[in-house]
Amino acid sequence: MIHEDLIAVAGHLAAGVFEEHELEALADSLYGWYLNVSPLPEPSGPLLPYELDLPAVLRVAHVNSTSFEGGWRAETVSTWGRAVAHKGEISRVLDRCEYTVPARRGLRAQPNDALVVSHCWDWIDEETGFWHLRKGAWPPPGADRLVRTYWNCVPAETPSVLKELTSVLGAARDLSYVVKTPSQAAHNGRSDALVLYLGPSGFATVEGDLRSLASFLSRSLRPRTPRMALAISPCVAVAEGSLEGASFGQSRCRIIAGAFVAAEAEERRSEARLTELITAAFVTAGLDPRRPDLEPGSRRA
Repeated sequence: MIHEDLIAVAGHLAAGVFEEHELEALADSLYGWYLNVSPLPEPSGPLLPYELDLPAVLRVAHVNSTSFEGGWRAETVSTWGRAVAHKGEISRVLDRCEYTVPARRGLRAQPNDALVVSHCWDWIDEETGFWHLRKGAWPPPGADRLVRTYWNCVPAETPSVLKELTSVLGAARDLSYVVKTPSQAAHNGRSDALVLYLGPSGFATVEGDLRSLASFLSRSLRPRTPRMALAISPCVAVAEGSLEGASFGQSRCRIIAGAFVAAEAEERRSEARLTELITAAFVTAGLDPRRPDLEPGSRRA
């Protein structure tokens, strides 16, 4: 047996839906299929705060956005007060507004100062344009893979989803996680609009809470999920990927593209034969074609 999405994509390939036949170009086109895009609502009326500065709104939406924590110590400090600080094995870059020096309130840090810093640890990846939020050590201690949870939310609803999500995650002691979402209010309507990354043990700790949250937030989410991921609700799905953070969707789409490119011309026109070749390619990669959401050796049901 093979996952229904792999059967479907074999049919698309045999029907010539994807015009590209080179490996990289075809993998890119397949990634668009994986994203399972649906159009965003058309903007209307005056610009709202999330449309003007989504990262700022997301920062405020963090359930602990106004809370600070101790235990940090400054290592290096710039002339303008930007600091590199550490807490145990964890290092973090802090803007001047993200910390205070208890011994000298209102003044910038000096090397080796004890600091109290914002719970909200966020940044924008300039290369990808994604806003990130992090808590704890990364990669998660003891993890051999990352479990992604995909939330299909429009930009207007992303702050409310993030608020509820950080509330659930914050209740779990010593949980390391990263959240990623586009930093601009306009994106292509991708079904993985907000991604939560956890280690396997961390995911097991909060899985029940995430399933409950997916049901609670159903009116704030849209009913589509990324292809090949395991849907836990009509709007939320889960998949595993490498510890290095390589895209789950891109890695699976590259396997599919490789199977097609290696096929003979006659095989490329046969849905049944392409299904066989894609199945074999997943098996060769150590993946279960019935459960493409899992990494090799996964113990998750």
